[in-house]
Amino acid sequence: IHDKSVISNSSIEQLEFVYHDKFINFDITFPGQSVKRVFGLKNNSSHKLSLDLKFSNGNIKKKFESVLENSNKIENEIENSQNIFSCFSLREDHFNEINIILKPFETETIELNLITPFVKNKRELYSLIEVFSGRENILNIPIMGYVHIPKLVCLCDTRGGSFPMINLKIEVKSKGQKFKIPFKNFSLLDMELDIIIERKFNEN
Repeated sequence: IHDKSVISNSSIEQLEFVYHDKFINFDITFPGQSVKRVFGLKNNSSHKLSLDLKFSNGNIKKKFESVLENSNKIENEIENSQNIFSCFSLREDHFNEINIILKPFETETIELNLITPFVKNKRELYSLIEVFSGRENILNIPIMGYVHIPKLVCLCDTRGGSFPMINLKIEVKSKGQKFKIPFKNFSLLDMELDIIIERKFNEN
């Protein structure tokens, strides 16, 4: 973590958010995927800071816009994904809130986890980490992500009813026949596949 962006709601910017941007971006993920990001918090003051970090459970649109004031405004209402899916967590132990103590001018790195929810349609993920010193909210850290649904297409002609069947011409008298079945990944990410030949089947 080299680039630094200072985000603070306090009149004295004693706490510094150390990351390469003003928000944490998980980019594009598939449902069920586990992703991690690491950010830093730096104490710029000459006294010790006791901090409580937790995910916001309220409306986060105004807090997003206040932090990202120099970026494009969020035109539509956004949902707090943490309220719906509980998909974000802090540290390896997957806590929803943590307490840290920073010595003067000390920096601590914190791991943020995303377990992408299983959704049927593409979806944007939004959440917000609120940092408190005592009762004062001194820092807000926006979180963004995007769930993309994997799409795999078989390029062979398919026939049949609701369940598509791939027609392979099998020569009865021939042995050791080979078939090439082309598939195309229409997703925005690399796809890892397991291909299984089911040897037990019913008449359908």
